[in-house]
Amino acid sequence: MTKSTFPLRLAKGIIYGFGIVILALVSLMSLLYAVDVINEDFNFITTIRHTQPIVKLGVCVAGMILFASMAVWLTKVFGKRGEWITFLFSFIWMIVISAWWIVNAKVSPGGDSKSLYDIAVRALNGDLAPVAPKGSYLALCPHQTGLLLFFEGILRIFPGADYITIQWVNLGMLSVGYVSAYLLVREWFEATVVRHLWCLLMMFLFPLYFLVPMIYGDIPGLALVCIATLLGQYWIKHQKWYYLLGTFLFACGAVAVRKNYAVYAIAAILALMVYGWMTRKAKFVLASAWMALAILLAGTVPTKLYELRAGNSLGGGIPTVSYVVMGLNHTGWNGYHSSLYLECDYDEEKTAQISNQDLLDTLKRMKAHPGDAIRFFWEKQRIQWAHQSFAYEVSTVYSFDEGRTPQAWEVYSGNWKAKWQPVMDVFQSMVYLGALLYVIQMLVVRDIHKSQTPMWKLVWLITVIGGFFFSLIWEGGARYTLPYFVMLIPYAASGIHGLFQVITKFVKNTCK
Repeated sequence: MTKSTFPLRLAKGIIYGFGIVILALVSLMSLLYAVDVINEDFNFITTIRHTQPIVKLGVCVAGMILFASMAVWLTKVFGKRGEWITFLFSFIWMIVISAWWIVNAKVSPGGDSKSLYDIAVRALNGDLAPVAPKGSYLALCPHQTGLLLFFEGILRIFPGADYITIQWVNLGMLSVGYVSAYLLVREWFEATVVRHLWCLLMMFLFPLYFLVPMIYGDIPGLALVCIATLLGQYWIKHQKWYYLLGTFLFACGAVAVRKNYAVYAIAAILALMVYGWMTRKAKFVLASAWMALAILLAGTVPTKLYELRAGNSLGGGIPTVSYVVMGLNHTGWNGYHSSLYLECDYDEEKTAQISNQDLLDTLKRMKAHPGDAIRFFWEKQRIQWAHQSFAYEVSTVYSFDEGRTPQAWEVYSGNWKAKWQPVMDVFQSMVYLGALLYVIQMLVVRDIHKSQTPMWKLVWLITVIGGFFFSLIWEGGARYTLPYFVMLIPYAASGIHGLFQVITKFVKNTCK
């Protein structure tokens, strides 16, 4: 083992090791459970039911063989350039499904998104009173100023814009992100079959398309992550400074509109640092410092901008430790953090002191009752990672305009849901298993001892690993894991292709 390649081998070993454990765990959860959401007069009841894992596994393997066979057939019929036909078809499919849902679901802002949208409307009209250390939503969550700026920007750019306009902008951003992700797959995987497979798999990503009408940072943030990753790939390949600048700016945007995407920025930092260590090139280390700066600026620049405009200041908001306490004591959201902050009259120090004590008490309880702690985390993770619809219904059903169509209600709780949800259940398991097969495949071909596979190709896998650990301690929600699921699809496509090659080789050798 040479000294120059040791960092890469060590990093890959850690990534593949954690990847196998985590992907095996979420695959098991997906095979064992299915999440049912029952609508009883808008009192949506979430239940987790056991499935037949052996049967589901058989269906998943059959599905993977079917998808791979279709990709091989498309490659043979259309040739190498024919992948553009598959991509174009899947792209149009995504546009049509998302646009149809915007028109039919009639989703209006609710919860945090409504608070931010209302503040954006007020800011547009010169009313910046919500920019204050007390008494407003921003006082609780000043980190949301990036998303607020995004909303206000759309309202200013488009005459007569409203939240429906933001939904169509979401679709536009998803479209750009979709193209960027496809170009990234082309850079990462040379096999045409894998590219066809990615397009086919993306066509079944209905939860993502059903979240387009939700005006929050999920869709814009994911799109910006796709663009940033593609530009980062171009920078590593071509060493042009403007690609690095673009990576930095789009990563800033992603973290600004959705703070959870800081997990991606951290993954990018780690990938670039290892690459810089391996190549002994300072520019990669400098690039990782830029990504760290992106996390910092994404949180401070929008806030400072609104403070300057308002001539006022925002407090620090709810301390981070309060979110952690909530995440370690509840499988979802229970309002602990915001309620405590209000009880303490927006006093950050007092809130942090109480939360720190509650955190110590929680850790002591978990240490004293490890079995209960394990059951809690298992329950929390299966709700987040085994939810085949990724909670799109819970996130979008409550607030809506008059005129929501019967077809939309069928998707939410009618016959259409009964038909497509089992498909999504199998699809989810296919992606998890496919990604697991990819990691195993990398170990089988001894990729850990090769320097040909750059760290940047694994940046999304690193993000998923980080996201899994983040989801253990933070507010639980299946919608929060959807971006990680999207990031697994390229690896799943390669893993499914590898499985198909093994099966076809086995069949040919058996038939000789």
